[in-house]
Parts: sequence; C-alpha cells; structure tokens
Amino acid sequence: MPRPPNTTDPEMTETNVGDALHMISLAGHQLRGPLRNIRVLLDLLQDTAAFNPDQVELFDAMRAMAHRAENAVGDVVTHCLTASDDHGATTFAFQDVVNHLLDTLDPDQIAYVEFPSAHVTCQKAVLAGLLQCLMKRCLTPLHPLARARIGLSAEDGMLNISLSSQDANLSAQEAQFLAGGSFKPGLSFGLISAREICRQKGGTITLANCSDGVELELTLPGSAEIEVST
Repeated sequence: MPRPPNTTDPEMTETNVGDALHMISLAGHQLRGPLRNIRVLLDLLQDTAAFNPDQVELFDAMRAMAHRAENAVGDVVTHCLTASDDHGATTFAFQDVVNHLLDTLDPDQIAYVEFPSAHVTCQKAVLAGLLQCLMKRCLTPLHPLARARIGLSAEDGMLNISLSSQDANLSAQEAQFLAGGSFKPGLSFGLISAREICRQKGGTITLANCSDGVELELTLPGSAEIEVST
C-alpha cells in the first residue's frame, strides 16, 4: 500500500514547536528555584554545623552538583527563550541588557566588566541569550580580580560583539568546537545551543584567541548607534 502524501501543515508544525519550547521554558523556571534553594540550604548547613573532613567533602560535592544542575536548567531555559523568539528587530539600550545579565551572573558585583553604551537594533531575546552564554565563559572563574571587556561595532547590517577576558579558560573541546569543530560528548548544552541558534539567525560565534585568556567574537544581523565617551 503506497504511503499517503505528506499533509503536514508547516505553520502548525512551527506552532507546535513554539508551544513545546514555551512549556519547556516554564518547566525550567519552576525547577531553577528549588535547585537554587537546595544550594543555599547546603551553604547554611555547612556554615552552621561542625563536620568531619569526609562530611565537608560530601557537602562540597552536593553543592557542586546542585550548581551544575541549576546551570544546566538555566541553559535550557535560555535556549527555549532564544530559539522561540519570533519578534522582529527592536531598538533598545545595549548597556541595559548587559547590566541585567551581570545582575544574574555576578549578583555580588565581584568582577569588573567594561562595556559601551549604545542603542542597538536587533532581536533582543536572541542577543541577550547569546550574550549570557558567552559572558558565563568570560566570567569563569569568578573572583575579585576578574576582568572582562565587551566590545561593540556595526558594519554592513551586522553587529560585531567581542568578549574578552584574561582570566577565563576554555577546555580543548570547547576551543575546537568554537573554531568550527564538530560536536563531541562533554560539551555544555549552552555552548552547543548558542552556536546553533546563532547560525539559524544568520550570525556566527568564533574563537578569536585562546592563547592568553579567551576572546570570543559574535556577529548577528542588526545595527548600532554607539555613544562616544567624552
């Protein structure tokens, strides 16, 4: 018996995918709170009780697992919000997006991050999601002497954003992947997601330098009016 013709409605498929991404994003938001609470409770328990060295090591491992799980869920939420953004380009303050991300990634204001003031026009959720993923890598490890710089320019309908830090380190797998390599087990979901979404949106993510810290370059369709400091 011959197979029936494919009658899938492309618009319906896109709607279903969008709904699925939205539901995954909601579920992720629901999970992040409990995971964060678990990590905070573990910190409180370790600070208020006396443990032998084996118990301290166990608490450190539990806290690290909760932190990794929280980051993984956060990457999934970011992917869903970024991939499902079907809004057109809007104009907004670049520095507001960066400051909001820093409030999330560095709430205690430990690191020093230099970035320009500008009004950019592009898909805001896409830019924010990609920046969040790359800023995580430039602010890891996070310590009082951490320094990072975000550069911004625009040319021929493309935004050019650079993120650099002498403190950050990429694994050999991550460096190879950002240099155009193929997927390999062990790569973070956030990095894989960022490169794929960037490609879908007509941009690129490349590793400009890995010999002295990390320098990443992001291109994305858009324009910018950069404020000149006086």
